[in-house]
Amino acid sequence: MPQSKIPYNQTVQGRETFGRADRIRRRRHYLSVQKQGRRGHTRNFVLVVLANQEQRARLGITVTKRVKRAVDRNRIKRLLREVFRRNRRLFPEQSDVVAIARLGAEKLDYLGMREEIRAVDQALDRVARQARPTGERAGDRGKARQS
Repeated sequence: MPQSKIPYNQTVQGRETFGRADRIRRRRHYLSVQKQGRRGHTRNFVLVVLANQEQRARLGITVTKRVKRAVDRNRIKRLLREVFRRNRRLFPEQSDVVAIARLGAEKLDYLGMREEIRAVDQALDRVARQARPTGERAGDRGKARQS
């Protein structure tokens, strides 16, 4: 596994909590993100991004029973929450992100999971920009609609 260039203990400034406001909690929110959001793929995850009205990124995690053991499913969720909590800059602001774990994600450790999310970071930002309604895109600001 490649060595990370950022030390394990380097974190974002400020609070590192994963509170209720940082989570996608309701089934209807998961379904709307999965239905309307844009997808980015990595080897072990499908990341679905949809713009939200919040001033922060929110994370939802789905691990299916294809990952056989409950202990592995729980470990994946725990590590993903930790990556989100400590590396918020990797996730697009004002977006809901649903991470769907694929079979094989249970073999990743913290650094491997962080590197996988980092590798798709630019794609996530691009996807988040595309997921914004047309009136909110940077290129559309100040332009009048033509009928």
